[in-house]
Amino acid sequence: MRWIPISMLLLSLALPSWAAKRMTVAQFGQALAADTAAHKPDQEVARKISGTELSERLTDTTLGRLNQQFSGGSQASAALLLLADRSAFLDPPASELPATPVPDAATQQGLIRAAQKFAVETLPRLPNLLATRTTFSFDDSPQETTRGGYLQRAGMHLIGSSKLEVSAHSERETSAPSTKAEPSKGQGGLTSWGEF
Repeated sequence: MRWIPISMLLLSLALPSWAAKRMTVAQFGQALAADTAAHKPDQEVARKISGTELSERLTDTTLGRLNQQFSGGSQASAALLLLADRSAFLDPPASELPATPVPDAATQQGLIRAAQKFAVETLPRLPNLLATRTTFSFDDSPQETTRGGYLQRAGMHLIGSSKLEVSAHSERETSAPSTKAEPSKGQGGLTSWGEF
């Protein structure tokens, strides 16, 4: 009889929480809504989001909808952005794909001819491009989670962002002077070039 409570305790410890398993975007949204409705602390929700692995892409539309539950600088909001980045190479949910049928062979040939015409005639005459490159920097170093407390590892957290106007002139990329300071080269991290 004594082994029953012990085995139940071990089983409850072995069962993963909602954040420790692979789930769809719809399941993740439901779990996140339940935690928000239960008024769980921001740090706990961020920890659960960080441990989540999605089986589908978290698209910009869904990210914006889910992000409305959190304040701008919250840990949960940063964890949600990081989760969306980790799922970027997955297929989007089937519910977010257009419900158009596959074109027939004649339509496919017409599309290929239109693409060839665009590449040969229109593409060389397109104007130079301007874009704003937004870079979010994350770090996993220890941080002070409670005021006056010890430094603890709480996973990846947002440490800053920067914006830079980038343009393409004659197939070469140039960067305009930025209004915000870019992270210094000595700071480390990724370097990006050749987007166009």
